[in-house]
Amino acid sequence: MKDEGREPLVGQTNLRFSDLHRLLEAGAAHLEANKEIVNSLNVFPVPDGDTGTNMVLTLKSTLDELSRIQQGSMKQFTEAVTRGSLLGARGNSGVILSQLFRGMCRSLDSKEEVSLNDLAQASAEAIRTAYQAVMKPVEGTILTVAREASIAALRGENHVDLIVFLASILQAARRSLADTPNLLPILREAGVVDAGGQGLVFLLDGMLRHLRGETTDQTSAPTEANLEAEEIFKEEMTYRYDIQFLIRGTHLSRSSAEKSLQEMGDSLLVIGDETLLRVHFHSNIPYKVLEVAAEIGSLDQVMIEDMHQQYEEFVRRSKPADADCIGLVAVSAGQGFEEIFSSLGADQVVMGGQSMNPSTREILDAIDRMSCTSVIILPNNPNVISTALQAQSIAQKKISVLATHNLPQGVSAALAFDRNQPIENNLAAMERAMQKVHAGEITYSVRDGSLNGFDFHQGTILGMIDDQIAEVGKDPTEVCLAMVRKMLDAAPSEAVVCIYRGEEMAEDDAEEILQELMGKYPLASFEQHYGGQPFYYYIVSLEE
Repeated sequence: MKDEGREPLVGQTNLRFSDLHRLLEAGAAHLEANKEIVNSLNVFPVPDGDTGTNMVLTLKSTLDELSRIQQGSMKQFTEAVTRGSLLGARGNSGVILSQLFRGMCRSLDSKEEVSLNDLAQASAEAIRTAYQAVMKPVEGTILTVAREASIAALRGENHVDLIVFLASILQAARRSLADTPNLLPILREAGVVDAGGQGLVFLLDGMLRHLRGETTDQTSAPTEANLEAEEIFKEEMTYRYDIQFLIRGTHLSRSSAEKSLQEMGDSLLVIGDETLLRVHFHSNIPYKVLEVAAEIGSLDQVMIEDMHQQYEEFVRRSKPADADCIGLVAVSAGQGFEEIFSSLGADQVVMGGQSMNPSTREILDAIDRMSCTSVIILPNNPNVISTALQAQSIAQKKISVLATHNLPQGVSAALAFDRNQPIENNLAAMERAMQKVHAGEITYSVRDGSLNGFDFHQGTILGMIDDQIAEVGKDPTEVCLAMVRKMLDAAPSEAVVCIYRGEEMAEDDAEEILQELMGKYPLASFEQHYGGQPFYYYIVSLEE
């Protein structure tokens, strides 16, 4: 097959801005077509199954930056590639890929046209830059594959044929990739090659396919991960959270940032310059990491992922579909609620809710990530129910939407979920559980107004019971206490109350509320948890 609409760069030895742009597009297209193969190999250091996705997103950010340039110079090209890959870098392999680009661009930015010898020399600078960016370089990874490819590029002089030049690089990269299990015991035991290295091979292969006039969106034969190594991977997960963010500022120091952070985890990567640093880190204390980082400069593009949860997902996704299996998807807001739903058996937690409703695509993606052919969705917000129903109408699996209107209803329904029971029994039990729950929410008004007999102004603290204003005031904790009293006065004496504190509220504040209530309502049961939800100071669940 031919790559439609593009003339291959046959016979050229000097490349311009547009030529390099086309090669990068072709490589990115081939990697994207094969990203799930790369994802399936991602078993080191953590089986989070997203190396291919991370590399593709890094490349997309790079190409987006390039798309803003019309008839550009080589310097504009190198600046765009450096900035786009830095801002878009995700995960270890994405960060290393951005550093390979950065090193190459540093070597090329003074040229108007680039010879093959220039590219060979630039590859050497790319390797130096990437190795310097990694505090503890590990052989048997994308670093090794890139280095062996660079050695092939430097071997010999006066390159005159672009296809031969790139073919020799690709051959060396493939040979190095095949050897990665001999360098990393965990890969050998898993029976796979390095995921990042495989992604780099797909990138180079896409460029060569373009040169030969072949299609760049062809999917290669998949390589299956060996799940017999699951216990090995569990032992590798010393740190739970994968943390990524940007630090913006002036006179930033990469080495100082490394020293400030390195004692709190491992796999630390810090790249960038005096005005912008990108950090990738594994730690068990993500918010402490962010607190220290915020002292260095302003934070942007913060992303925290639970690698333990990703591990479980990796195992589930690798198993064949089970017609008798019932999956559970919960829509949630806040890290605390995410962990609660996961602990209650939710296979997938889609982040979203008030002011950040998830898309149909996000819900479908969550459904597709599960091996189960029957799935129950908990929308946990009235604005998400219609989206969940739309996903239900499109999905290829048997989807049931339980119309939970808030997070307390969702938690109660999840508690009643039993994947060993038929789906009809589950839906009936979960419906009964959610109907016993009353929800209280403490938030603030965004305008002046009057409702349900209460006058309020912008910024007034509102206490709402089952979506009706029941209390107003100036202090979130005081309004919450008054609202819960109203809920308990209207409920049976042995009601169960749980208070979920939002991202801004301290544990001591919630404990103060509980202490006040315990004396007055001795037969009721009380507990409090961190919900981490935005916009709502407290969310209260009362179960009769």
